[in-house]
Amino acid sequence: MRLFGILIGCGMAASAAYGQTIFIHNADVYPVAGAEMKGVSVLIQDGKIADIGAKLVAPKGVKTIEAKGLRVYPGIMDSGTELGLSEVSAVRESVDTGELGEFMPQLRALVAVNPESEHFGAVRVNGITGLALGKLDILTGLSEVKVAVAYRVGGKELREIPASIRMLERCEPIYKTFRGWDESLMAARSLEDLPHAARDYVRWLEDALEVPVDLLGVGPDRDATIERTNPFDRPVRR
Repeated sequence: MRLFGILIGCGMAASAAYGQTIFIHNADVYPVAGAEMKGVSVLIQDGKIADIGAKLVAPKGVKTIEAKGLRVYPGIMDSGTELGLSEVSAVRESVDTGELGEFMPQLRALVAVNPESEHFGAVRVNGITGLALGKLDILTGLSEVKVAVAYRVGGKELREIPASIRMLERCEPIYKTFRGWDESLMAARSLEDLPHAARDYVRWLEDALEVPVDLLGVGPDRDATIERTNPFDRPVRR
C-alpha cells in the first residue's frame, strides 16, 4: 500500500520514507475506510506500507519512531495545486498561475515552476509523498527547458524569496537550463519510454523537490499517463 500519510507531531516529512525502511510504533491510525486503529505499529518499506498491526516487531536496525499519543492520517491528493506557481499573491511577477494578453503571446510554461518556493518546505512537513506532473508533452519541441533555481537582486544571489515585496519586484530569476526534445511523448507509458532529455528533467525535479514523481501526463487523452505508482492502490492490512 502506497504511503499517503502524515505523522502529526513528529515533524517528519512523509517523503523521507521513500526508499527507506521506517517503523512507526504505537500510533493511532485513521485509514480512509474502516474504523480507527488504536495503538498499532506501521512498517514502511521503500515508500510503501508493508504492514500494520498491534503486535508488529521492528526489524533489526531499522529507524524506529515512537508515536505513542500521536496519530497517522491519510494524505489528501490536490489535483489543482499551485505549489511552485504562486508565491506572493500581491506581486504579479511571482504568480504564474495565469498569463496576460488576449492571445497570450508571453506564455512560457517552461519557466513557471519555482523549485525554490518557500511553500514546498512548509507543505512537505505536512506529508507530500508523491507528485503528479501534468502536461509534460507541451514542452516537446522546445530547444531548451528552463527552471528558475535562484534570484539575483542588487548583485546578490538569493536562494529564497525575499520578505520585502519591493525587493521581490526587482528580482531577476537565475535559470538552470535543460536540453529540450522533439520526440512525441504520447505513446510513453514508462519513464524509460521518454526521451533522454525528458527523463533528465523529471529526475532533476524529483531531486530538487525531494519528492518522487508518481504520475506523468504525456498527452491530452485520458490514458496518456505514465503511472509509476498508483496512489489509489491502498489495501489495508491489519
